[in-house]
Amino acid sequence: MLAVSVLTLALFLQCVYGRWVARGLFESIGLDYAIFSAAARVVTDLGWARLYDATALTERFVQLLPFYDPMAPPAVLVASPNAAPFVLPFLVTNLLGPIGGFAAWTVLNLALVLAITRGLRRGPEYQGPVWHLMPFVFLPVLYNFYLGQLAILMTFGWYKASIAFRDGQEFRAGLWLGLLLLKPHFILVPALVLLGKGRWRALGGLFLAGLVLLVSTCALVGGEGVRSYLDLLRTFSGFRRVPSIVNPGDMINFRGILVRLLPEGCSEAQGTALVLVLSVLLVPSLVVVWRGSWDPRADRFPRQMLATLIVALLSGFHSHIYAAALLIVPLLAELARDREPASSRGPFLVLLYLPTFVILCTDNSRFAAWSLIAVMAWVYGVILAESWTGWGSDRIHRAGSAAGSGS
Repeated sequence: MLAVSVLTLALFLQCVYGRWVARGLFESIGLDYAIFSAAARVVTDLGWARLYDATALTERFVQLLPFYDPMAPPAVLVASPNAAPFVLPFLVTNLLGPIGGFAAWTVLNLALVLAITRGLRRGPEYQGPVWHLMPFVFLPVLYNFYLGQLAILMTFGWYKASIAFRDGQEFRAGLWLGLLLLKPHFILVPALVLLGKGRWRALGGLFLAGLVLLVSTCALVGGEGVRSYLDLLRTFSGFRRVPSIVNPGDMINFRGILVRLLPEGCSEAQGTALVLVLSVLLVPSLVVVWRGSWDPRADRFPRQMLATLIVALLSGFHSHIYAAALLIVPLLAELARDREPASSRGPFLVLLYLPTFVILCTDNSRFAAWSLIAVMAWVYGVILAESWTGWGSDRIHRAGSAAGSGS
């Protein structure tokens, strides 16, 4: 497995190097970092009230496009609809210039991933380089480094929340889950699970984190900024008819599937409604996965968390490949378990490696997205089937116990 991991990572880095030589920075490599950097420059140049002004942001983003490639194409409309406090790191990285800032952001993300792998390491089998390389062969994690995205920060929050749950610190876990409010649609399904399991302290921590972000954002951007934010959501929240930077055809959710399968005559309202219907049908299946008592120390807990995040990604309205970096925490926790037979790890290893193999073989992000959807659905089906079988076995056992006690 070490040789496969090293080869996979080496081939990916070779592809990135070729892309850098051909097209430079910020047109593809570091694209999302450039957007976040431009948002910070809007704040520096025009003030917090203009943070959600897509035109002002795009004007500053355009200045980075020819940084290495003078022939870079003109920019499309871009936006950064994140809570205002999440702009603060980029105010700092901007002090280092475009290259220095992107490098610093990359190093920070690398440190967070290494902290996750070190914290989840268990047993002698996972002491060597194979374990530390696992996140770096998972395409969503690699995409975060490639684009300079924020999902690794969200993943670190999920990791810290998982550790806090294990230690019985549920309020702290809720606070850490607040990092998922970077992209609030991903916290909806986990919040429903916490509500269903009655984890009130965790919900309290999450609510407090959300309240702090809401109040601080409103205080910083003011009424003008709030109005700009609402306008931004209307512009970027269509089904198909959205700025090209949204790229719904490459998403790893029901929207990404339907955008490709539905005829062009399907209206925006019809497409959005179908996404909602499929999401509403999928989410209740987690009742089977989460049957029984809440036990973060149980062997099944990583699978329950993995299933929850898969449902969140599939049902979320804006889910790209990089967002699936969240899966690496429960995925590593599952692989670190002592499982017999070893073949039962198969679906999880396929999830780890296959999307990266697809992008390396095809150089097509859409194919990679569809492969990731397929493997996530397979893994979720495996977890759901095992949970259902276990539920049935438990019911038979309880019925047998009751009959035995009555005789």
